[in-house]
Amino acid sequence: VIEACDGEEALMLARLHDPDVIITGTHLPAIDTTELVARLRVEGFRPGVLLMASDPDAPEGVRAARTLN
Repeated sequence: VIEACDGEEALMLARLHDPDVIITGTHLPAIDTTELVARLRVEGFRPGVLLMASDPDAPEGVRAARTLN
């Protein structure tokens, strides 16, 4: 298990460790979840992403979920 304090660190650690799964919330400091997943996809990384959101209708959660497809 590897923990990141914000989206930038999560991106750096994902590049370094190529995880099978990322568990994240919708609100990340630095870069948000949508940007994190989009950058990883562009770079060829395809981890499973468990997206945790307190409000399933929140714009950030909907946008991030769409990025996963």
